[in-house]
Amino acid sequence: MKTPKHWNRRGIRFEVMLSLTPIYYFFFLLKKRFTTAQSFPVPIICVGNITAGGAGKTPTAIAIARLLKKEYPKLAFVSRGYGGRHVAPYRVDRKKDSAMDVGDEPLLLADHAPCYIAEHRKDAIALAIKDGATLIIMDDGLQHFAVARDVNIVVIDGGFGFGNYGMLPAGPLREKIKGALARSHAILVIGKPRKELSEDLRLKALPNFSGTMTPKKPLPAKKRSYFAFAGIARPQKFYETLMQAGLTVNGTLDFADHHAYTTADIHTLTARATAIEASLVTTEKDWVRLPEHFRSKVQVVKAELTLDNEKALKSLLLKQIKKSK
Repeated sequence: MKTPKHWNRRGIRFEVMLSLTPIYYFFFLLKKRFTTAQSFPVPIICVGNITAGGAGKTPTAIAIARLLKKEYPKLAFVSRGYGGRHVAPYRVDRKKDSAMDVGDEPLLLADHAPCYIAEHRKDAIALAIKDGATLIIMDDGLQHFAVARDVNIVVIDGGFGFGNYGMLPAGPLREKIKGALARSHAILVIGKPRKELSEDLRLKALPNFSGTMTPKKPLPAKKRSYFAFAGIARPQKFYETLMQAGLTVNGTLDFADHHAYTTADIHTLTARATAIEASLVTTEKDWVRLPEHFRSKVQVVKAELTLDNEKALKSLLLKQIKKSK
């Protein structure tokens, strides 16, 4: 789905939705209370967030894998495979699987280390361990209580922060901030933090790290005009990244997060770009969801997370793993 506009500020829609929040929170607490966490013989790191929507979890998981690859050469990713067809535990095959099969994020993860998916994450973890994995990085799952973790990393989109600070569906919070931080070990803020995020004293209780999403080279030619599109939680971030990189963006079109592109979408995008004599450009996450025959007609800008103090983060991860095990 697209990120609701009322999640960013309080207004009439927020007030209307607020009456539904107690219902959501009741079922959240019910799930938390009656779910038993299963432990595993290998360290498990969870990269999650407190808000619904994208915060940069997948790039963070990839960055952590890069940090720990030397100590854990047989590490693996685990994902629920949102948007894919597989229910039973399955190892993603980057050469033959599509986003329709396994979801978009597992495809990106599988470029860096083995990635396992399943409807129930514990089943994916079990298969990964059976295949020889010595460390698991869970992409998302801070509110998933069926798996015991050794490290919880909270990822926050600096520009969005906690939005209007309301809980679903009135706001983006999946749970109370205090409760999430109480079972976490570190916070990673991606991008420049908004003022209220910088002033939130609750975040000071944990080690804080920061990072920036930067486009990977080579970039598309800067002399062209571009029509950009994205089906991610906050498409505007992508468009701003393109312009900051020096690309001329003369048109944009937003789709819902994890959107499965149809023939009608392709016709619309082609027509919109042709009308302004522009080339199409999108994110890597969107590109893998495009029909294969259309990908060659679309420029893709890949981005990676650059950590500001990766040595300190690596040290924290290794110390917490040692402490837990």
